[in-house]
Amino acid sequence: QAMAAQALFGARATDGVLPVTASLFFSGGDGLRTAALGTFTYDLPEAVGVSASELAHIDTIVQEGLEAKAYPGCQVLVAVNGTVIWDKAYGHPTYKDDRPVRTDDLYDLASLTKVAATTFSLMRLVDEGKVDLDADLGTYLDELNGKHELHARMKLRDILTHQAGLKAWVPFYKRLLDKGEWRPGMFTDKE
Repeated sequence: QAMAAQALFGARATDGVLPVTASLFFSGGDGLRTAALGTFTYDLPEAVGVSASELAHIDTIVQEGLEAKAYPGCQVLVAVNGTVIWDKAYGHPTYKDDRPVRTDDLYDLASLTKVAATTFSLMRLVDEGKVDLDADLGTYLDELNGKHELHARMKLRDILTHQAGLKAWVPFYKRLLDKGEWRPGMFTDKE
């Protein structure tokens, strides 16, 4: 997540490409490459008025999460007004991996959209009393009821906290192929 944040705000260059052809318009190897903008600087916490001893509490919090098996490893980056004052890696990339997490590790950004967009909108709706986090998803997406009961009964809170059991990645593009060829009737060549 630290690398994702640095890439989003221009501190690091990005070089992300599709591993497979996803459609007629998005071929394997297509992607996004950006140059670093040099918008971040790195300095000691005291340079921006933060006590290093206060930041040391991060180690304790992360260690508690590691011991509780909430995650196998993580990175934490703290920046104040564009100055990075803490950039540290903890644990391992997976529970089966002996290699330690590094501060230059790259991560799947699948959940970033939820944090960067959906969560803020949803929290406003919660504050306005229009959404109940403990309600079933089917309460708000009626089309799931009777057809996709497993999803309809999932609680919004569980979905937002990755406790609902949703698959991390579903390769939908494979349903569009039959023996390596596009299934007839799935696409049109009209623009």
